[in-house]
Amino acid sequence: MKRFLAFFLILCLLLSCPVLAEGEPEEGAEPAPGETETVPGEEEGQEEPEQGEDPSEEPAEEPEEEPEDGYVPGQFTDVAEDAWYGIQGQGVIRRVWALGLMVGMGDGTFQPEGLLRLSEAVKLAAVLHSRAAGDGAEFAPAEPWYQPYVDYGEAVGFLQPGEFEDLTAYATRGQMAHILAAALSEESLPHINAIFAVPDVISQDMEPVEYAQDILRLYRAGVLLGDAETHTFRPGDSITRAETAAAVVRLALPEERQRLELLSLTGAAGDIPEAFLVKDTGERLTLGYHPWEEFQAFVGEEEAKLAAELFVSLDCDESQGYPIFGEEGSLILAEYPDYNLIFLIPDRDPQGVYVFTMDVTGDPLEDGRGIRTGMPLRELLAAFPDPELTREEGSADLVWFSCVLEEPRVAYRYAVGWDGRVSRFSQTTE
Repeated sequence: MKRFLAFFLILCLLLSCPVLAEGEPEEGAEPAPGETETVPGEEEGQEEPEQGEDPSEEPAEEPEEEPEDGYVPGQFTDVAEDAWYGIQGQGVIRRVWALGLMVGMGDGTFQPEGLLRLSEAVKLAAVLHSRAAGDGAEFAPAEPWYQPYVDYGEAVGFLQPGEFEDLTAYATRGQMAHILAAALSEESLPHINAIFAVPDVISQDMEPVEYAQDILRLYRAGVLLGDAETHTFRPGDSITRAETAAAVVRLALPEERQRLELLSLTGAAGDIPEAFLVKDTGERLTLGYHPWEEFQAFVGEEEAKLAAELFVSLDCDESQGYPIFGEEGSLILAEYPDYNLIFLIPDRDPQGVYVFTMDVTGDPLEDGRGIRTGMPLRELLAAFPDPELTREEGSADLVWFSCVLEEPRVAYRYAVGWDGRVSRFSQTTE
């Protein structure tokens, strides 16, 4: 009986102990050779993170944030974002799309290199005009699709009935400028650039091209820029949709409009550093363009007799479309005690002047070639070894010598008196 009870107690103890699964090591035992302990949440074969590193916070590629305007790179399959019009360049396609002015062709493309049609230009002008006027115009679907925009343009006056024979034709750059310039009022397109000529649109040597005034208006407003180096516009060429987008963005957003230096009558920009006057005090003035600050630094507080007359000798005829004189600006003759200046100043854009002529009548100044009044004739001739000065007809008391340099094109004239010394000289842009 005692043996039976002892056997029963041992059996109960054995049944109460946990049974180990086959192959599972006991708690605290080392894994068998070749086995690796798996950490929950860690993939097999992944190295154990260093101390202090949280494997759940491994660096991961952050998703690109969607632009505030909703534009997503790649939404137009034919827009190269690294091109000049892409977001890595000027970003004009993104901007014009966000403005709702050019939203693509409806098939996932924008056709940035495609040519603009007259109908598309009219549509852009209508929408720009309506937004500026705040008239809430609605353009219902119609046949042809552009008819509501044409009707609106004729109603408000930026488009004349029958002005264009075929609105499905491609627009020239000049036609685009004409249509878009008419879409906004004078107040909406203030002049920020003192521009009086564009080489292939209007200059002293050519009749103005068709739509010259509209093109100049957009240049002055900072909407059109032309070629980066020459500022030419190519008014008779076609224009791409991407180029149109750049102009439309500047029309819609005044802060995007660009500053340009004043263009002279012949289209040259900037100053002509080879031709200048310098005072004994060091102030210097070159031929060409100067902001008001530079101009005032030279003339200082000196009193000048001004003559704001029209200089018809430059063959500028307002009836032919030249906007340089009268309303737009005047050539000023400023007679100072020791020198005279002829310069162009715009009435509506008084941000600078363009100096055409410097005429020295006194002796405290010298020019860019180092010539001063009172200098002997031999020194004057030595300053022009190539090319030589040309002697002009003079009088017994005064003989003129002249020279024209081609690059840059500057005319020098020096008067030598009976005493053999320079008594007067001038420099003129040509």
